[in-house]
Amino acid sequence: MNTHKKVYCFFSPKNFFQLFSYEENDKLLMTLYKNGGMLYNLIEKSDEADKRLQIKKYNSFVKTKILPDKFTFNTDLLIVGDTIALISFDNLIAVTIQDAAIARLQKNIFEMIWKSIK
Repeated sequence: MNTHKKVYCFFSPKNFFQLFSYEENDKLLMTLYKNGGMLYNLIEKSDEADKRLQIKKYNSFVKTKILPDKFTFNTDLLIVGDTIALISFDNLIAVTIQDAAIARLQKNIFEMIWKSIK
């Protein structure tokens, strides 16, 4: 999150907050904010997602849409510039790929889903 760029993320709050605290999440988000970045989240629907959307302090730099009920996953996917990161909550591993073509494809998929959600 140490970037001034736009970050696009498929995010599973339920899985994330089983491993990380609200304080750790706040630190990540505030690092993004202080660097001038923006976060666009497509969030897995859950009670945890509803709680997170109530936090107003992030509204100026975090934009969020909730995914349909059946869209569930145990990973996060982040797209930043020419880099993507895949984070598995099942195995606690992450893979990053730095390639403009792969990042562009993932961003296009993200944007297509973003536009389809009202």
